[in-house]
Amino acid sequence: MPPAAGRRKGLTPIQKWELCLLRAQNPTMKLGEFAELPACPRRPDGRPLPISSISDHLKGWEERVKHGPPEGTDANKVKGRSAMFPLFEYFLVSWIDAAAAEHVYINDDTIREQGKIIQKRLTELPGCKENYESFDMSSGWLQGFKQRHNVVLKKKNKDLVDPAEIPGHQMGMTMQLEKFAPRDRFNCSDLRLELTRLPETIPDRRRVTVFLCVNADGSEKRRVLVVNRVATPLSFSQEKVNPANLPVIYRYSQRPWYTGLWYDFLRTFDMEIRAEKRHAVLLCQTSPSYPPPTQPPHFYKGPPPPVLTNITLIFLPSNLPMSLQPLDQGIIACFKATYRRMYVQALAFHRTLTGAGRNRLTHLECIGIIASAWQALPPRTILRCWQVSGICQDLMREEVTEEFKPERYIHTQESWCGRCVRQIMPHTHGEAFRLFWQLDESLPSEGTAPDAVRLIDEAVAAGVLEHGPDGINLNDVETGVDDPIPEEIISSQTAIKYLSQVNRYLRSLPETELRVPQGRSIPTRGAIEHNSRIISGIFQHIENNKPSSRRGSSRMDTDGPEKEPQEQWDTETISQVYPSLLMS
Repeated sequence: MPPAAGRRKGLTPIQKWELCLLRAQNPTMKLGEFAELPACPRRPDGRPLPISSISDHLKGWEERVKHGPPEGTDANKVKGRSAMFPLFEYFLVSWIDAAAAEHVYINDDTIREQGKIIQKRLTELPGCKENYESFDMSSGWLQGFKQRHNVVLKKKNKDLVDPAEIPGHQMGMTMQLEKFAPRDRFNCSDLRLELTRLPETIPDRRRVTVFLCVNADGSEKRRVLVVNRVATPLSFSQEKVNPANLPVIYRYSQRPWYTGLWYDFLRTFDMEIRAEKRHAVLLCQTSPSYPPPTQPPHFYKGPPPPVLTNITLIFLPSNLPMSLQPLDQGIIACFKATYRRMYVQALAFHRTLTGAGRNRLTHLECIGIIASAWQALPPRTILRCWQVSGICQDLMREEVTEEFKPERYIHTQESWCGRCVRQIMPHTHGEAFRLFWQLDESLPSEGTAPDAVRLIDEAVAAGVLEHGPDGINLNDVETGVDDPIPEEIISSQTAIKYLSQVNRYLRSLPETELRVPQGRSIPTRGAIEHNSRIISGIFQHIENNKPSSRRGSSRMDTDGPEKEPQEQWDTETISQVYPSLLMS
């Protein structure tokens, strides 16, 4: 039912930010004229917003524009009726997110059942002040709860396809994909990854959502998208990290995945493929997490969905007893195995280098390992997983040796990881390592429901009763004693000095090539040239940030001040001459 004429309709945070951005473009315009602008939001009946409402929305608009647009699912949600029991709803949403990560089927009855368990546990806590005696979780409340938190439940598919019909589906997919070259066939999916975990240790709930996308021949692995519940982890603040400079695309959201991220990915992917004058096909699973741009969900209130011009979307059938998705045929398992091996290897390397042990790495270090693990996957292993899916018959002619098959690759990673674990934890027995290695090794079709009582107890230990749901962040646990004390950010001169020292070391090596993972190598001279370009870039950064009085002349002529041309630093001169100046 459309809203009644004149009924006030609230603005979402992203709409309020866009209103502030519009004000930045018209800073001196009177509010009465500002309300008449075509880009200014209006009431449901088309009349301009009241000047008093616009004035309230524009409070502090300059600072809000500087901070950029809001992110997360709440950015597209109109502020509605507040929850009567915020603590209860916080835990119920946390349980739903954890259940979705384990691929547990959830319906309204499941939500009510878990709600009763949460209520019982909260009433046993002396610090909980919410009274649930007259609260029965009615249908009206449940509908409002799902709207407030953008909860979308999947329908359980009871009509599974007969296994005998699977080859027919594979042949149908082959006919659709054969129109595209192997390098233009892509598959994408998201997964939950536990960042820090060692054998015989308690998980610290540092989990992120990782979104992967790769083509059929493994030649193009798209940049990893990492979605975290922590906007600015402690290690980011300590190291003064700009997330835009990370090797992954870093996003913050209180929900593991939301429609806006999917549409942003499609928009960027289509734009890049169009710039390369290519046409690609993208395989994705049929899921509420991946709605077609032509059919956005009813609750979506973000920017307009992308119009795809160079990408063809193909949604894989969801009612098959086995997955036709190549990522599920071993790519995700190989990625997790590589991440786990690199994580333990980094701890072992730290012990060897410093003589001191650490029990975990920071968010920043883990994100670097995520990017490295994704790039380390051999293209032949990715090709083999596409072959196993059976949806690309033309790829079957490609021969993949035994060492690149997913089973062999994972076994190799397990062997390396086991040696590193024995180095940092000599007393770990075989069963503990086996349980650690099999953690999240594969995604079950329907997993085990998480323990709601355990979720509550962990949150209480983190201080949720003292600070409230918005005052803590269960995933931001980087304040432990195991985290290293960050060093001060070095100066530009020190950075140039260190890079110059590395170049001196490289020039002294007898080898002309440096071995890197996956059996590849890079020329030593190429590494020196790369560092020299970085030195040149730092010099240019210093020059660009000098005060104008120090950089140019102050003499005047009839045409105004003469600007001295900006000096472009010569890479070879800097790399050869400046190190000797630093050493003198």
